[in-house]
Amino acid sequence: MDNPNIGQNLENTPNNATNDNSIFIPNGQTINVSAAIGWIGDAWDFITPKLGMWIVMGIIYGIIQLGLIFIPYFGFILPNLLEPLFVAGIIAICEKQRICGKFELGRFFDGFKYKCGDLLVVGLIICGITIISSLLITLIDGGNLYQSVFDDLYSYINYDSIITYNDSELSFLSLMITLISLFLSTACSWFAPALIILKNFNVGKALSISFNAISKNILGVILFLIFMYLLIFISALPLCLGMLLTTPLYMATSYSSYRRVFYKKEEPLEQAVN
Repeated sequence: MDNPNIGQNLENTPNNATNDNSIFIPNGQTINVSAAIGWIGDAWDFITPKLGMWIVMGIIYGIIQLGLIFIPYFGFILPNLLEPLFVAGIIAICEKQRICGKFELGRFFDGFKYKCGDLLVVGLIICGITIISSLLITLIDGGNLYQSVFDDLYSYINYDSIITYNDSELSFLSLMITLISLFLSTACSWFAPALIILKNFNVGKALSISFNAISKNILGVILFLIFMYLLIFISALPLCLGMLLTTPLYMATSYSSYRRVFYKKEEPLEQAVN
């Protein structure tokens, strides 16, 4: 059963030693490009006090994601479908740690217990965008329709004919469809889990506000993704050992970006009057 008060319960937890007197901005705010890149630094500062636990959670998350994509015939949909639920759990962990200084690994599955239906709808929308764009690309450029729909590792391993598909043959129109699909799925889902799990927004409102917030910070988001994925690429070089750090770092940016865009420091009364 969904608990509509999970956000309030977290925010009203006693011993709120880390209260920074920030005020919530319901529609988000436009931030500097440098501030968007600063999401990475904010996330690092956030995870370092509990780095061991964050590494453990990153390993658990990685194992779950790897297991999902190997599920026959469903590996193409389950990662996208369940991603908002896992992100909601990460957000709940971060909110608890910010307020109380405690890392509660059990909150990683809060998205499956609270607001699960709304979060699944977000996942379904992401899946729908991905599938529709894949079908359009197949109709435009040809190729294997099965691979376009059931695009998972199980298919690649067990269907030799599917491997012959060549992504380099994408036309300009298909490339544009791919970019639009990536933008829509990313913009709609980036902040939606946080707004649903913490602020009890309905799905439509959460998706709309997330889309608008990303749209007005698009340059910063692009630069953030470039820097973040560059870090992930570099960390994967030495036997992927660096990903023990970059995986939880990337997970925490879902919360650090939310705090930067939807909160600002409350001005002292003297400054507000002046």
